[in-house]
Amino acid sequence: MSVLKLRGASAARRGRSRRAGFARPLAGAPLPQGATAPTAHQLAALCKHIEAAPLPPRSAKPFVIPLGADWRTQGSWLGRYGRYWMCLFAGQYPGAGDMVWRPGTSACSEADFIGPHCHAGDSIRLFPTWPFSNKRRVLELPPIYDQIAAADHIPGSGGGDRREAEIDDHGEAYSPYWQGPDVNVAFEIPRGEHVLSLYEFNKDGHSGQNMRRDYVLSTRAYRPGLQVMHIVYWGRRLGWRIAAQHSSAFYVRPTAVVGRVAQFWGGVWDKFLVRGPMTLLVRVGRNYSFNTILCGAALDPLNEHPAPYYYGLRSWRKALAEMAMKRAALRAAWAAASARGRPAGSGRTLTQRLLRDEEFLAYANPQLWASSQRLAYTLLYRWNAAATSSGRLGGAERGRVDYRLDLFRQWEAQEQRLGITTSRHIEKSLRWNGNNQYYGGMGFSVIRHWVLAHNKKSGNGTR
Repeated sequence: MSVLKLRGASAARRGRSRRAGFARPLAGAPLPQGATAPTAHQLAALCKHIEAAPLPPRSAKPFVIPLGADWRTQGSWLGRYGRYWMCLFAGQYPGAGDMVWRPGTSACSEADFIGPHCHAGDSIRLFPTWPFSNKRRVLELPPIYDQIAAADHIPGSGGGDRREAEIDDHGEAYSPYWQGPDVNVAFEIPRGEHVLSLYEFNKDGHSGQNMRRDYVLSTRAYRPGLQVMHIVYWGRRLGWRIAAQHSSAFYVRPTAVVGRVAQFWGGVWDKFLVRGPMTLLVRVGRNYSFNTILCGAALDPLNEHPAPYYYGLRSWRKALAEMAMKRAALRAAWAAASARGRPAGSGRTLTQRLLRDEEFLAYANPQLWASSQRLAYTLLYRWNAAATSSGRLGGAERGRVDYRLDLFRQWEAQEQRLGITTSRHIEKSLRWNGNNQYYGGMGFSVIRHWVLAHNKKSGNGTR
């Protein structure tokens, strides 16, 4: 009897489990599937939707617009990020200071400091942890820095081509409920549209108090206040550093919350579309975290083929003027077609039309572009993957889609198929001349010298 009762109870429990939904799946139930390629009707509908949007009046006013995050690239930034300006915070080793690489056509700078709600005498800290590393999450070193370290016989050189270092707000000295101090960085954004990227990497966020890092990103207009100089020593084998502590006078306009950084143990680039000239203050808010850290910042042009990698200064300015004329003509045609109630999209394939619309919107309606570009380029990528050879994107068009989606390895492979020397190849091929320390402020001329020598050796034409 007891055995029968137990069997009956087990059967009853199995019945309850099935009724509760824990039994094996029903036969024929659909399983989740990957995203499919868009249809021509869907691409056409997206084109019409974009082209029906009114164009805002022409304006040169500065702005900041969130663009999303890049979780794929991690620390492999050479030739991908910082193709106008790059700063590896606390990256000089040994020594005290940031490591700056500037291949852009004009000056760009930054100033980093903690917020005004802090203890007297406190200021930003530099914290190098791994002078040399081979972890992909860690930011790469430009080859010239690694060569200088080897020539100077710095301990640990040769142990990897990356360096983990960061600035922090000394938040561990405050209560978790203290508002601040936060990491603040003021950027001098040059004229025109650029992409500003911040790199966060929680090197030790898998255990202890370091797991409590969950930041809020915000931006505001910046006006420097009273500067008080402090000398700070922090971090193993780190020298003296002079840091500027600014007063609360930099709080000029209300803060605009533009993002959040959490669970970034693998490394993430937070990206923003910005238009200068302006001085932009970015605040990385501690938000009850253990402390606030920031590893790097980069500024890039919107174009995937900028100077000095693909153009000299004169030819680049000429190319910019030609692109501006084409955008002005397209704007006039767009406005005329809109007045007639028809989209400005004839004479092109659907993919070419959508790609043209998106690239035009980046300058004509950046708010709409920022909100639609991920969708549009993702649909173009899926379309290209599913299309037959006759319906696929051209080589240059496919490369642009890969670049906009941060698929840098695929973009570089496509560039090589087109016979184009990639910017990553150029930067990884640079060598120290044994004379100019770190090539400070010489990025443009150093890259142009390499490109001209390479083109002369290979017989390619120069631009």
